[in-house]
Amino acid sequence: MYKKGAYDFGRKTFYIIVVLFVLAFIFGVLYASFGGFSLNILRETNNVAGKVLIQQMVYSPLCFSYVDKDTSRSYPGIIDISKFKNETLLSKCGKYYKDKFGVILIENGTLLIQDNDWLDNRILFDYLISVPPEKIVKIGKASEIYTKYFQRPVIIKYGTGEKRGVIIVGIES
Repeated sequence: MYKKGAYDFGRKTFYIIVVLFVLAFIFGVLYASFGGFSLNILRETNNVAGKVLIQQMVYSPLCFSYVDKDTSRSYPGIIDISKFKNETLLSKCGKYYKDKFGVILIENGTLLIQDNDWLDNRILFDYLISVPPEKIVKIGKASEIYTKYFQRPVIIKYGTGEKRGVIIVGIES
């Protein structure tokens, strides 16, 4: 015969094990959700440098943005090809980034991935092989391989003419 204390102990052990499994499941779900959230924050933090750099190049009148001589107005998103030189890049645009980036300007180019700001090496190199070399202008250390590439659609201003294009900035993060 079972004693009453032994029976209660067995039943309580079963309930304790069930409660521990439920609590472990709840803490596991909470950890996974907050852990994923913190990983997204880290990914976005790694992308900030590239996003700021490409925004500065496309929108700043000190960098490559076209400035009308008559009105002194800057036109963001329009790249002045006469400013697209290593001197402008290193002295005004990327002076805080040292030598850890390169810029590629592609005439008549389109965004390689429509829903994302950054690219990986394989997508970029497959695309560059298909573009004629005369439509590509590289400055900085654009021939090196970087961990991330950021892209923006732009209009390229050639004196009086304009063409659509895409600017791609490679940055070591």
